[in-house]
Amino acid sequence: MNRKELTARLAARTGLSRAQAADAVRALFDTIDSEGILPQSLAAGERVVLSGFGTFSTRVVAPRQVTLPSGDVVDVPERRQVVFRPGQTLRRQLREGS
Repeated sequence: MNRKELTARLAARTGLSRAQAADAVRALFDTIDSEGILPQSLAAGERVVLSGFGTFSTRVVAPRQVTLPSGDVVDVPERRQVVFRPGQTLRRQLREGS
């Protein structure tokens, strides 16, 4: 599912117009200038917990050295990575196939 499909489903389920649903999706997920609620929270180091669905958080990946196929060794700096952990309800639904 892409953003356009998500917007259409949200509009159909809630009775919002497509424009209103697009504004809601943009408010949650927009990464342009970090204006979305989810990207802003993650950038600030906060966890975003959606009960039953899951938890978004960030973790620090330690710096390391990698060897390229050419044999060169390159230093990869420390970075933050987004992590999603599905909630118990979502895990159950996926396991049961519903």
